[in-house]
Amino acid sequence: MSAQLHISDCAQQVRLLKQLRRFELLDEERIRELEKELLFDDVPVTVCLKQLIQSRELTTFQAKTLLQDVAHQLVLGNYLLKKPLGAGGMGEVYLAEHRRMQREVALKVLAPKYVQDEEMRLRFQREIRALSRLSHPNIVTAFDADESDGTSFLVMEYVAGVDLAALVKKNGAMSVSEAMNCILQAARGLDYAHREGVIHRDIKPQNLLLSREGQLKILDLGLARLDQDSMPEACLTETGSMMGTVDFMAPEQAMNTHTADARSDIYSLGSTLFYLLTGTTMYSGTTLVEKLFAHRDQPIPDLPEEVGHPLCEIYQSMVAKDPENRFQSMQEVIQTLEQLIKNQQNQETVLFPGVIRDSDWEQFDNLNHSEVNLKSTRVDYAAKETVKGQATMESTVLIPMLTTNERAPRTQKQEAVNLISDSKSRWLTARLLGAIVLLIFLGMTGQFFSDTEDRSEVSSKVAGHTEIDGSSAEFRKEAGALSPDGNFNPLHRCSNK
Repeated sequence: MSAQLHISDCAQQVRLLKQLRRFELLDEERIRELEKELLFDDVPVTVCLKQLIQSRELTTFQAKTLLQDVAHQLVLGNYLLKKPLGAGGMGEVYLAEHRRMQREVALKVLAPKYVQDEEMRLRFQREIRALSRLSHPNIVTAFDADESDGTSFLVMEYVAGVDLAALVKKNGAMSVSEAMNCILQAARGLDYAHREGVIHRDIKPQNLLLSREGQLKILDLGLARLDQDSMPEACLTETGSMMGTVDFMAPEQAMNTHTADARSDIYSLGSTLFYLLTGTTMYSGTTLVEKLFAHRDQPIPDLPEEVGHPLCEIYQSMVAKDPENRFQSMQEVIQTLEQLIKNQQNQETVLFPGVIRDSDWEQFDNLNHSEVNLKSTRVDYAAKETVKGQATMESTVLIPMLTTNERAPRTQKQEAVNLISDSKSRWLTARLLGAIVLLIFLGMTGQFFSDTEDRSEVSSKVAGHTEIDGSSAEFRKEAGALSPDGNFNPLHRCSNK
């Protein structure tokens, strides 16, 4: 019995080495090392595979495939499958690596059960054609499309991240700023696709992937409609059938898939906005038909009160029942969202007239921060700032909000610079005016006479009985007195002798 087990183990070890070598899963030198361990040191196959997983030479998915003796399923053309990333209606998506370029990609494989399904094959080809004509930062990029041993696959860029549905499910509803950022990025990608003649028709949180760097990518164009397409729409769906996801589908798209246009994508994106801010879909229902009628007949659900009126208006315009009452293009959505974001940023800071110069940053860097107390309160499109100046004086100013296309949103640092510059300019103006008044006063009192005039006479004219270098009594002894007509009275001096 033990001999039979030993023979079985040897056979398994030989099959593993043969698969590794045939499909070039490891380089030849490494395979020879494993050959020594397996055949001469009698290391079990499972132990060997576990070591390869720990050293990251193989993935768990690859090791399991090798144990099943189906290593051929790991190779598609020039690509080596590493692990599954997810599954869709048409097949599965894998993390793969180009064997020569050693570049990681996402490989979408048409499921074997659909190989003979003409409709699914046409949908897969449609996605390939749609992605091939699109190149945008917010749309996943297609690198290649091919067929290997009867299996069709699409090669796309690999984006390390998570789709918005999974993100909300894990962390709950997004903040307003996070949701607006995601929707704006999606709108930019869709606007580009629409201008290229591609209507997505299946926009939903699951098809919006957020990378670790915060960049959003639109996925899955399998249901996309291409303008000037030689492939008849009837080839993809039978009359009366439906394409898309009911929870995010526009009413007119549910009624007639073939007439869905850019405004249908706008509705789906508005429904996605609702989901991101609430964590739930717009309408609930136990059946598909109930949800379809809800999108058509029920009132539009409100967003939470804390979202704010401007964004609520945008949302209402995106999900209007009648396409004519919605935004008519994704470009309109982008412009409105960008303006709202700009206004909100402006309301959180005070923008002063003028332009910040490079030298202003030096003033801020050298500033004692305790001398400035910024207290901003949002009041529609104006803000009230209390600024403590240098001469212990306090001034309150109301400054209207400014919106400029050239300047980026101001930071608190920039606010402080402007406040300091304004305070300094006012202080300098006050000092200048004070100096002018003093000069006028001195001129009127005769302070500026010629140098030949007697010093004591000038002092007496200016000061009268004011003390100069001594008491008033000593001054009278030295300087005499003034007569009623303003002239010097020498007799007064004589009387004191």
